[in-house]
Amino acid sequence: TDFSKKVWDEETNSYVTNSSASIGDIINFKIKFDATNYDGEKQIKYYTIADTKGDALWVEFNSVEVWVKGVKLNRGYYHGIAGDHNTGEWKYFGTWTEGEKANADNAQWYMIHRGFDAFDIVIPWMDDYHFEGTTNDFSLTYGENAKSIYPSPAEVVVKYNASVEPGATIGGTQSNNLWNTADLSWTSDTTNGPDEPSTTTTTVYALGLEKIDADTDVHLAGAVFEVYRDEACTEPVYVIPTNIKGVYMVDSKGTPSETVSGSAMLDARELYAAYLDEYLGTNEQDNYVVSQVNGKLAILGLAEGTYYLKEVEAPAGYNALSLPIELKAGEG
Repeated sequence: TDFSKKVWDEETNSYVTNSSASIGDIINFKIKFDATNYDGEKQIKYYTIADTKGDALWVEFNSVEVWVKGVKLNRGYYHGIAGDHNTGEWKYFGTWTEGEKANADNAQWYMIHRGFDAFDIVIPWMDDYHFEGTTNDFSLTYGENAKSIYPSPAEVVVKYNASVEPGATIGGTQSNNLWNTADLSWTSDTTNGPDEPSTTTTTVYALGLEKIDADTDVHLAGAVFEVYRDEACTEPVYVIPTNIKGVYMVDSKGTPSETVSGSAMLDARELYAAYLDEYLGTNEQDNYVVSQVNGKLAILGLAEGTYYLKEVEAPAGYNALSLPIELKAGEG
């Protein structure tokens, strides 16, 4: 079985295994495999995708889509644990009539939440099925004359989004907490699947700057820079000061709130609310950073790429740089 899990990369306009993102960004995941109706001589009853993630990803459960042979399955059914993601009640994905909602067996796929960082997507592959679900488990049973629903083979695609939280590990792979793994299985009389799950990794980076007098090697405090994504300095990168002087975090404000299904998503604006209020003053958002007594500053939570720091206020006795400083995150 050709089984893969990928993440959409805006830079290459394609799905890749490893990608980069900023804190607050939405990551688009895609799982794909070719499903068949039989495992040897045994008829396959349902497919299960077990998804597990690192703790710096917040899955947007209301973004899940399931497609079979190019057709979107419009009726999904979901149950999550009480507390972190919802109230523990059953919810309906897609398009259901009131009559269809009277029977969970009308769902075309199910999502079972197995804890804060794990969930299953279950796709029935035979008709005449009966679904029983509990808080974090399920069973599917079938009538004697149940038959396969879909043609064989059939490409299955599952899509969903996740957002990057402020707790994301900066750089590296050993302790990266932005990984996401999907494990495929199919159930006939027994449950089987590929030997290896499919895993993606997303990386966030940091930038650092040290302001020094080139003639005296004195470290200069009080240099104010504005942060931009482009050399013309028209696309600001908004930041939040953390509880460490001179260390800033990418501002997650601007993430489309309507795509976020969980009320407990860790938000940088809430995490550093006290520092943010003082930093912003009467401004709604801002993008300036200031060098400290050691001449240093750092910006955490950036996607790979080139950034520009424009000096708008020089330390006392100095002139501001005439051109922006070009810095690269995650390159070279």
